[in-house]
Amino acid sequence: PGDHLFLTGVSVRKNKDGTPVGPGTVKVYDKSTLEEVRELSIPHGSAVALQWHPKINQLFVGAQMGQVHVLYDTKQSEHGI
Repeated sequence: PGDHLFLTGVSVRKNKDGTPVGPGTVKVYDKSTLEEVRELSIPHGSAVALQWHPKINQLFVGAQMGQVHVLYDTKQSEHGI
């Protein structure tokens, strides 16, 4: 989102049966300082894929267990789901 930030998905530990121990996270960093500016919790395990859509201002997050989560701001995003 924007040219001044970058995002990364964070893996979670798994149980012996492969199920996640807790929620995954998406971390948001400032490109110029490399400081973390935000952490977003993602249920259902690791965040394994991220896609930012600049026109509608929404973030799509693919989770380890096959779910897709859509993150958006009700005031800044267009056509929220």
